[in-house]
Amino acid sequence: MGPTVDSVSTTTHDSDKSELLSKAIDLARQGRGSGGLPRDAVGDLLRAYYRHVAPEDLTERSDADVYGALASHYKVARTRPQGTAQVRLSTPTLSEHGWSAGGHSVVEVVVDDMPFLVDSLTMELSRQLRDVHLVVHPNFDVVR
Repeated sequence: MGPTVDSVSTTTHDSDKSELLSKAIDLARQGRGSGGLPRDAVGDLLRAYYRHVAPEDLTERSDADVYGALASHYKVARTRPQGTAQVRLSTPTLSEHGWSAGGHSVVEVVVDDMPFLVDSLTMELSRQLRDVHLVVHPNFDVVR
């Protein structure tokens, strides 16, 4: 058994995360959900997107929500000209977007990599007394 934190096995959380991502990949390949991602790359993209997200941060999320968040962020990223910033704020719902963030608003940011951007954004949201429930900070090398 893996290391424990507060008497909960991290190995169990890791396998739960892996299973959730596998279900999200299956959903994407079936053509259901928010769409937009190249089906042959969806597995690699999902794993890379959530690589630095703690497994316990995904335990309450459905496969549709996990896939939908990536698909939504991808839609913002795929049309961004190099050297510009794309920012979108939404409160996704299952009926309108095909996925949900549990009633929370989502800030999607796509920019060229720059130091301290995530920290600065998180600090500004905190300064405005906004709760931050989850940060997903993927880095992708893109050829345009």
